[in-house]
Amino acid sequence: MSLLAPIDRWLAPPPDPRKVAWIGGHEFAHRGLHGPGVPENSAAAFAAAIARGMGIECDLQRSADGEAMVFHDWELDRMTGESGPVARRTAG
Repeated sequence: MSLLAPIDRWLAPPPDPRKVAWIGGHEFAHRGLHGPGVPENSAAAFAAAIARGMGIECDLQRSADGEAMVFHDWELDRMTGESGPVARRTAG
């Protein structure tokens, strides 16, 4: 068990199972329906998921100027030619 697990449970407790039971009856595309030539969390990945009737799970982070950024990793390194935290970049 992670040393941070108690903190995670306190800051983001699991939802009441009765309130989220409906979600199990649906298919979701994690970060959109991505693959070769279609990057995760992209408009194309979201459009592909919608075309197949799937729900979409996406990741939001706040930029340095307070805007919502759709990006999974905390750092830019894996998905872009840039490096460093997403939170240090501005939306503009």
